[in-house]
Amino acid sequence: MITEEQKNSLLKDEYLKLQDIYESFDQRALTIKGWAITICLGGIAVGFEKSLDSLWYFSGIAAVLFWWIEAKWKTFQYSNSLRIRQIEGYFRNDDDKKDLKPLQIYNTWYKSYVEGLHPHTNKMDNRSPRQKIVSNARLSLVYTPYIYIILIDIILIGWRAIA
Repeated sequence: MITEEQKNSLLKDEYLKLQDIYESFDQRALTIKGWAITICLGGIAVGFEKSLDSLWYFSGIAAVLFWWIEAKWKTFQYSNSLRIRQIEGYFRNDDDKKDLKPLQIYNTWYKSYVEGLHPHTNKMDNRSPRQKIVSNARLSLVYTPYIYIILIDIILIGWRAIA
């Protein structure tokens, strides 16, 4: 059996680790965006230079794939927020968090991601992981810059078809 002091220490350490994990997803998202911009805009530029319309198709498809990857990362990130909120509730002395067990990062992440517990409300969310990914893909912080790259590709392909 652990003491209250040990429990508080473990939960504090878990909270700090979760905050590091949560913030690291934002850094990864920036890396994904950087790769997407480099590859997709490079494809558009080379398509102009070499008159290869196929590179515009490639650029658009690549943007969709990068968009999906980032939406998936955002879903992984948000699945950690359930545990963060639980630990914060414990330290706020919320009545329903007094019996919170330490060292439950994966268990809580799994409940949020797979079993459908909503990370922000702690209520059942019957959406599948794929539905959560699609929902996160609609967030402006996720779809930027991908939607703009796709629109540029569509305009260029349409322009080439008319010209």
